[in-house]
Amino acid sequence: MSIGPGTTLGPYEILSLLGEGGMGSVWKARDPRLGRYVAIKVAKEKFNERFDREARAVAALNHPNICTLYDIGPNYLVMEYIEGPTLTARIGKAGMPLEEAMPILRQLIDGIEAAHEKGIYHRDLKPDNIKVTPEGMVKVLDFGLAKAADPLQDLHDPANAPTIRLASLVGIIMGTPSYMSPEQASGQPVDKRADVWSFGVVLWEMLTGKRLFDGQTIAHTLADVINKEIRVDDAPAKVQPLLRRCLVRDARKRMRDIGEARIALDKIESGEVDAAPVLTAAPARQRKWFLPAFAAMTLVAAALGIYLYIATRPVRQQFLKLETNLGAPAPLDSLRATLAISPDGSRIAFIGNSKKGMSLFLRRVDQDTATEIAGTESAAYPFFSPDGRGVGYFDAGSLKKISVEGGSPITLCAVAAGRGASWGEDGNIVASIGNSAGLVLIPASGGKPTVLTELKTGASEHTHRYPSLLPGGRGVLFMSSSTADYTNANVEVYSFKDRKRKVLAQGLYPRYLSSGHLVYLNAGTLFAVPFHLDKLEVRGAPFPVLESVAFRAGRGRALYDVSRTGTVVYYRGSGIDDEGAKVQWIDASGRATPLPAVAVSNRMRLSPDGKRLAHLSMESGRMHLWIYDWPRNAKAKLTFDQEPWEFAWTPDSRAILFSSANRLFWARADGASKPQQIHEDKESLWVNDVSPDGLLMALAKQGLKGSSIVLAKLEYRGAPSGESAPRVGKMEKCCEEGQTAYGARFSPDGKWIAYHAIASTGPLVFVRSVPDSGAKWQVSAGEGGASPIWSPNGRELFYKAPGGRIMMVEYAAKGGVFTPGNARPWTEHRVPGPNSISNMSVAPDGKRLIVLGGAGGQQEASPQAMVLVNFFDEVRRRSQASAQ
Repeated sequence: MSIGPGTTLGPYEILSLLGEGGMGSVWKARDPRLGRYVAIKVAKEKFNERFDREARAVAALNHPNICTLYDIGPNYLVMEYIEGPTLTARIGKAGMPLEEAMPILRQLIDGIEAAHEKGIYHRDLKPDNIKVTPEGMVKVLDFGLAKAADPLQDLHDPANAPTIRLASLVGIIMGTPSYMSPEQASGQPVDKRADVWSFGVVLWEMLTGKRLFDGQTIAHTLADVINKEIRVDDAPAKVQPLLRRCLVRDARKRMRDIGEARIALDKIESGEVDAAPVLTAAPARQRKWFLPAFAAMTLVAAALGIYLYIATRPVRQQFLKLETNLGAPAPLDSLRATLAISPDGSRIAFIGNSKKGMSLFLRRVDQDTATEIAGTESAAYPFFSPDGRGVGYFDAGSLKKISVEGGSPITLCAVAAGRGASWGEDGNIVASIGNSAGLVLIPASGGKPTVLTELKTGASEHTHRYPSLLPGGRGVLFMSSSTADYTNANVEVYSFKDRKRKVLAQGLYPRYLSSGHLVYLNAGTLFAVPFHLDKLEVRGAPFPVLESVAFRAGRGRALYDVSRTGTVVYYRGSGIDDEGAKVQWIDASGRATPLPAVAVSNRMRLSPDGKRLAHLSMESGRMHLWIYDWPRNAKAKLTFDQEPWEFAWTPDSRAILFSSANRLFWARADGASKPQQIHEDKESLWVNDVSPDGLLMALAKQGLKGSSIVLAKLEYRGAPSGESAPRVGKMEKCCEEGQTAYGARFSPDGKWIAYHAIASTGPLVFVRSVPDSGAKWQVSAGEGGASPIWSPNGRELFYKAPGGRIMMVEYAAKGGVFTPGNARPWTEHRVPGPNSISNMSVAPDGKRLIVLGGAGGQQEASPQAMVLVNFFDEVRRRSQASAQ
């Protein structure tokens, strides 16, 4: 359910938001039964039984210096509401005098000691978890909740690498790096002495205003916790003995009970001198012993940046599998669901849901929240620059780049349809910019694409896509396919030296590992094979290295990426085309009526009589054309041997014309006969529409330079009818716009044609007359638009704006002049997926649209991303095992 001011959660009345993070939110609420304010922490997931049991033990704590836990819901905690700042705010940048700190320290000790006496340890003691009320009362927050974390498995056996769930709910973590004890950081069991260490770190910060451990990344911070020499000289001299007793790395020699700190404070006030151990760095032998467990605990604490530190260590590191939420909704079933990891492994880029549609998000791996990059509401297929400072992506007909720090996107060139790109160290980008085209080379500063690979016409090649440049500019890996059935696609390599191609394996989405292996996906399993980088050839037999990697069979796209440091990120799953997205009717008010009996992979068209829905859906890894008849609730497959791309109904709703690569087919909608081929061309064809009189067909004809709209004559033996197949006659270009024009639709009277074309700023919707008079009228607003569809009422034209918003334009047409009105949103419902995809149709009465996607167009699935650390070592291990 949606939570906000004015709503209720159980018996509690939600009043206002206190804070929000990647794991959940904190709300101020009122308990009407007792008339008191409470703070409610709402997690994004339900609690498990173990957490519930241990949280109730914490609720039994009753001490004035401990924030009381009142209640536990299925995914929320009800806490005592406390006015006042956190200790972090009280400390500020300058710290506080010892005299001011003394009463806070004494109350802090009292609270910790009371919990320790009941066998409950905090394990995340830090200034942010300590509040001071206006009356000066100290309250320790989130006491003991870290006990809900699962214990680590044995980390010393690579075959027993644990899958660790990272940061599953607000306030429940394994510790914060800057305040974590060395035994926590090394993955050892902890007891109350861990809180003693954290107390010492907090004490230091209170008196100096500085963090004792504050590395550049979480990895460096935890390395300092374990290794760095601890100097407390900046603290007042009379407090230094207490600090030294708290900050002993060997827990056996550390102050054993927090109550001893109270005695030490009494001595400080009385002027007595206390002896304390000398603090030094951990010995070298101890550091080496700590490393494997250190890496594991870092990751448990949501510190995925550990590899930045351990990648350069000479000792063999632990292979770890980690599960994490990316910090923003990222629907797996979206046509644009993709993710990438920076070359150094410090950032993940992915496409996620935003308020404006689907945008590019960036997340640092050492943080648990993602940042939406403004102005990228139609982004797809992100990829990083070699230095990791920039991200390239495809956006509504353009190839763009943007700094990871944000700013204005820069358009590099127009594209027909982006299908992956790779940014080289020489300042060039290799990209696939068409559904049915070879690879091109584009300057990273922008400019005209240069053809790199060409489709083999004799072999009827369908596509080259998902390029990945090899180190040293030796060549580029890519996927090739002779059909739209990507289950039989090839992994190829193109050599820049001799400009030749060779097939390396059969699979999807190839990537090179610096371990000396080529990896690729086949039916959801990632395979590796030894690869000779200089000779550009495989050596030996492939072997599986990873199961259950999500992929889109209908695009030949695998949802994984690998950094050059040995970290892999991927979505766990299987083929995500099989079920498809749900279909529903919507009206102008946004009211939705689902059609539960049908699911669509991407394209769909309503028949002119409104009784049947033609759509593309996957079956056994292949795309097929289906007809759904909802009056009879019957669904039938129309194609068996062909791979349909795009299609259109005949005006009488009896037949369908569809394209597959460079061929056109006609098929009866009732499936009474097999589809008949009616035309073959030298270039790829996309059926857009058939005129109301059935005598013209609008096609998008795609070549190396992009696509343009052509009008083809349809010739029949008798009167036009869906009962017999037409012959395709003369084709004439129409609506040629720069590099790409697509999505043509005839008006209800057949006198006009609407389409979208790619401009420098993105796609725009235009209207031209039929036959073409040379004049054109822009229909879409300044933000752009695509996929126009006419209402049968002859007065309105719909189109999709960036972010999937449905826009409507009223128009008048008279005397060869088309006069569009101002575009306005027709409904708040959004249609997910690329704007060039035909995934909405208008009903015969013009009052309803049939669309793909959930309510509001936002598919809220938020899949868990898997992160593999030191994956190269695991590949080497499996390679050795497969060779035996």
